[in-house]
Amino acid sequence: MELFRYHVNLCTQEKPDNAPCCAARGSQAVLEALRAELGKAGLGDEVQVTTSGSIGLCERGPNMVVYPEGVWYSGVQVADVPEIVREHFVNGRPLARLINIDPVALKAEILENKRKAIAAMKARETARKEGSSQPQLEYGRAASVHLSPKLAAGQFAFLQPRGGPFEFRRRKTGPVGIPR
Repeated sequence: MELFRYHVNLCTQEKPDNAPCCAARGSQAVLEALRAELGKAGLGDEVQVTTSGSIGLCERGPNMVVYPEGVWYSGVQVADVPEIVREHFVNGRPLARLINIDPVALKAEILENKRKAIAAMKARETARKEGSSQPQLEYGRAASVHLSPKLAAGQFAFLQPRGGPFEFRRRKTGPVGIPR
């Protein structure tokens, strides 16, 4: 069942310590421009725009994926938005100059970035177990994981990832400690 003609997933993930991310490359401005341009074109009810966390191409952001075609755009800038709306959403022709056209290379890059994220999480977990507050990551800098004595002792049960594999925050809990 299709509720909308197009569904756009736009990465707005923020990462600390100058780690590559779409937010640092202007995804919020792209999001605002996209919503405004869709409104001007009268497509607000036909194109659903959803913000997302990382889609795995952090070094090339801002990134967005458009469904139902599964078109992956990278390096989208505010200046590109009117052309994307006109060409892709009005005329049905994806904007070729911003599309990732090699699915094999695209998947390999995403899987490599995923491998790096998993390695970073493991490094943080090892550092936590050893009592260190600054594990070294593959990116060549320390993660922004500052372990307080309470956190190091494991007294916070409800932690959730925030901003990708580099940052954690306390999760809000509902009744009886159930995460919301």
